[in-house]
Amino acid sequence: MNDTQSRLVKAAQKGELLEVAYEMYRAEWDERKTVSDALSEVHNKGLVDAIKEYRKLTRDDSKRDFFMLRHALEDALPTINAPVREVLECVKHLTLAAGNDMAAGALISPFIKYCKADKTRPDEVLNYAIEEIDQEIDFVTPAILAGSSHDLNAFVSKAISLCGDDCLITKRRAVHALGRVTYEGDETLVFQAYKAVVLLSEELTDGAIYAEILKTLFALSQEHAEVEKKALSIVDSISKLVDERLTHSASDILFFESDKITDDMLERLLAILVHTLPKNGGTIDHIDYGLQKMVQNGKFDQVVLFLEKLFEQCDYQIDVTVFDSFVRELFQNKEGYLQPLLTKWLLAKKVKLGRFCFEMLNSVTDKGIPLAIDSPQLKGLESGAFLFLARKACGWFFMRPVSAVSLMLSSIELASEDEVDQITEVIFDPLLISYPGSIRDYFDSIYDDSNSIVQSTIEELRKRLEAYHEGLKATQEIKELLPPEVDRETYARYQNRLMNDSYKGARKSSIFSMIATESVLLYGRSSIHYISHGDKKTRQETPLQMFSHSVEYPSLECLDPHGLDSAIRRFRIEGCRS
Repeated sequence: MNDTQSRLVKAAQKGELLEVAYEMYRAEWDERKTVSDALSEVHNKGLVDAIKEYRKLTRDDSKRDFFMLRHALEDALPTINAPVREVLECVKHLTLAAGNDMAAGALISPFIKYCKADKTRPDEVLNYAIEEIDQEIDFVTPAILAGSSHDLNAFVSKAISLCGDDCLITKRRAVHALGRVTYEGDETLVFQAYKAVVLLSEELTDGAIYAEILKTLFALSQEHAEVEKKALSIVDSISKLVDERLTHSASDILFFESDKITDDMLERLLAILVHTLPKNGGTIDHIDYGLQKMVQNGKFDQVVLFLEKLFEQCDYQIDVTVFDSFVRELFQNKEGYLQPLLTKWLLAKKVKLGRFCFEMLNSVTDKGIPLAIDSPQLKGLESGAFLFLARKACGWFFMRPVSAVSLMLSSIELASEDEVDQITEVIFDPLLISYPGSIRDYFDSIYDDSNSIVQSTIEELRKRLEAYHEGLKATQEIKELLPPEVDRETYARYQNRLMNDSYKGARKSSIFSMIATESVLLYGRSSIHYISHGDKKTRQETPLQMFSHSVEYPSLECLDPHGLDSAIRRFRIEGCRS
């Protein structure tokens, strides 16, 4: 008996097995399997009852990392020799003790290996799972998977037989097991499993059963191409059932098996996923990743069509920004994906799709990025389409002036002469008047590379802006237009009070108040603190640093706030049907 085994045995004699095993496992992280092997060895010699001790482990123990200590058993379990019933009860206890943690089911795989180690164990576990139906943990699937490694035909037949069981839970678990079995190229067994699943789909309409049937049909279709052809019609009928468990199963396939899904199967899965509910965040996350992979695989148009159907179905209660992986993919290929989608949705005459355009842009950048229209989408449209798109861009992207102006300038190159004049007017008022700094900088950056139409438009806008500012300066000499000094002071105090209230509110929720200690400077331009070195202290002085951030505030918000608000709202909703 080596030193590790000896320490475990002595700890068990003192009733401290878990405590010592935890310390050893944590200390020997690089060699942690040594601890697990020793735990299995001393158990099999009868010196320690590891299974009994682990039945005492709970997640409430703050002195030990529950999952790290449980991981030691995960490594040891496949080689432990203990009665099936005791191991089964221990696995159940530790799985339930983990709660809703994503790692809760990590013991199932080692348990399957434990069952494989003895040919009699799978049958014993399966009998238990059938006779004493456990509502919380599926032991049917581990038994079938472990047994099939010894006798594939026998245990697939047992799973098929259980599909006709009177208990719905057992039926569901049997279907799940048929989708997890490795058939080793045995076409006969694959088709037998397929027929059993199809028969069950015709008999029942339970959402949980259908969720498992969908996954199993997909798994069987990976075993044989002919099965997929037959399975498509079954999936078609399944898609008519609206159930959140079914949509989650479809999202699992899209998430985990995206590279294996054929075009025909993908079409059926999307037909199911279009019924996803806004409250199902986990399902939406899986869909998001799947959509990203679809875009990467050249299925951008199919993704957009799916999203539009999904938004319609849920009455736009699902926001486009929850698909953050998909949105990031759009921004990584601005010309190929982002600009076509923005153009399509701005032209769609739907206010909510316009709002989604703004939210996508707002979720990725706080300053805006240069954009251009997707010109092929405007070919053949009625007169005024370019102006319509320009006004929508101004309305929705007003707070991102570079994005709005760049998109509008790109439409000038193709618009009619009459539309060019009207688009230029919209660029000037309200955009250029409100954001003269950032827009003039943008004009300077693109002027040399622009065509003659855009250059002449920029020159005209510069002249108009200069004349506008000259006019504003002239009004300053008209005393009658200036508010009385007392009113200006009152307004200044009012604004100061608003800023103070905002500052206090921000400080309450600021992360800096949690990680830093606040100090008040009474004089000087440096802060002083002391560093202790035993009994001595070292004085440190830190010079104050300047931090600044500039924000261009729209000037029309001061000059004509109500008119500006009215114009933006009008641009957003005019011509929209919904």
